[in-house]
Amino acid sequence: MLERKTVQFEVKEVDEEEGTFEGYAATFSSKPDSWGDIIDKGAFKKTIKERFNRVKILWNHSTMEPIGKPTELTEDEKGLLVKGKLSLGVQRAREVLSLMKDGVITEMSIGYDTMKETWQEGIRHLQEIRLWDTSPVTFAANPEAVVLSVKKATSFGNLPLADRDREWDASACERRVRVWAGGEDNINWNKYRQAFFWYDEGDPELFGSYKLGFVDIINNRLTAIPKGIFAVAGVLMGARGGVDIPEADEAGVKTHVEKYYAKMRKEFDDEDIVAPWNKEETFKCECLDCGHKLESEKHCSDIKCPKCGGEMRRAERPGPGKSDEKSGRVLSASSLDKVRAALNALQALLEAAENEPEPVKSTLLTEANKEAAELETVIAALKAENEGFDTKEAERRIEAMLEQLRK
Repeated sequence: MLERKTVQFEVKEVDEEEGTFEGYAATFSSKPDSWGDIIDKGAFKKTIKERFNRVKILWNHSTMEPIGKPTELTEDEKGLLVKGKLSLGVQRAREVLSLMKDGVITEMSIGYDTMKETWQEGIRHLQEIRLWDTSPVTFAANPEAVVLSVKKATSFGNLPLADRDREWDASACERRVRVWAGGEDNINWNKYRQAFFWYDEGDPELFGSYKLGFVDIINNRLTAIPKGIFAVAGVLMGARGGVDIPEADEAGVKTHVEKYYAKMRKEFDDEDIVAPWNKEETFKCECLDCGHKLESEKHCSDIKCPKCGGEMRRAERPGPGKSDEKSGRVLSASSLDKVRAALNALQALLEAAENEPEPVKSTLLTEANKEAAELETVIAALKAENEGFDTKEAERRIEAMLEQLRK
């Protein structure tokens, strides 16, 4: 017999643009629910494995009104986690999604068959459930089955962009936004919300519920600041300690950020403006022997020249991709000290060699030659350690001194 059970449904995310939501449709507890049942851990594992594709999302359990389907069902320590997608081509689905977002539809119910059960001290334990549907409902039989909170990415507002070079001061901008939205005593939270990529809809009237600001007020108009958007992208990648938002919300925030990156690419006519999580790492390499240049997804030191088989080095900073701490021509402090020491030793060695009497013919290396060979090894190691050691002036000085020592 098909049974229905309303459970505490905690919505973790609602995305109106994508038609998705996420939350727990059933939770495990040591106490019986209002029907006198306890759902045991493991009750959903078999139905997830064998019947996932048959589970539907219905409106008020009506088989005449299917409105979507789960995209993911997972049983964890807490309960049955549902990630669902509503079919936005269906009017009812759009209505339900909007009502969920606005906190009107706050309850959820599951339709199931009991496959295995045991009775302990008058309490029924559901050990195996065959799931049929997970349904948003208007009124649930269990008054405690309510949506606890909704935390979500804000919608894409398509705000105008400021100049690319405009400075970004998050605190100062937030203060101006607060005044623009009505001031602390008379603030319009819907206006204030537009300045952020994320907010906690469970506490919408707390300033602390809003995070990842990216706008300023210019000519009394809410305006997106490119450097503010770049800063948010960096925080999402872990800069400045990252941001404390639910992991499930990050995808929605990134989608919102990506739309502004696309807008900046178009308005600034710069194809290199790409969200950092979408970039591919590439290296511009140059052959040390023949000078042949190419771009590669591999680090230059990991490939050979396709023309002559020679060693490759990086010609310049990497193209669009992840940052590389050793890129460019900037040496680390420790490497600079090593280079200076090597140059000083070479200079001293050169002066000593110039004052050295002409040696008799011999097949043996002089001490100067030995030291020169050792210094070449040190220099090669430095180059491998830090590709920034490729400045032209340093190259010319070193090669000139080595050439004189070899004579």
